[in-house]
Amino acid sequence: MSRQHGRDPQDPDRHRPQEAGPRHGHGLEQGQGKAGERGGQRKQRTAPTPAAHREWVDKTNAKLAAIDAAAWTEEEKIAFATALGELKKTILALLKTKMVTLA
Repeated sequence: MSRQHGRDPQDPDRHRPQEAGPRHGHGLEQGQGKAGERGGQRKQRTAPTPAAHREWVDKTNAKLAAIDAAAWTEEEKIAFATALGELKKTILALLKTKMVTLA
């Protein structure tokens, strides 16, 4: 007789759920509530370093340069161009006010 997953395929009750085995405590059953209730605190994030920001900009620039919009609809191209225009404004503002003037 063939058995799958410990059940007889001829058994009319084979589709009924099996009784659960011993439960492992999860979540609130173990007294684990919200972070404040446990007394634990989330680890504070450290501010990204200038090197981390530069690395992010380099990666983003590479991704932008790799975009092939040839198969895009005209609406998609317009929406993307609009988003790039907003990005350009942000970049120009950063270069003008917050960064060292490039010579």
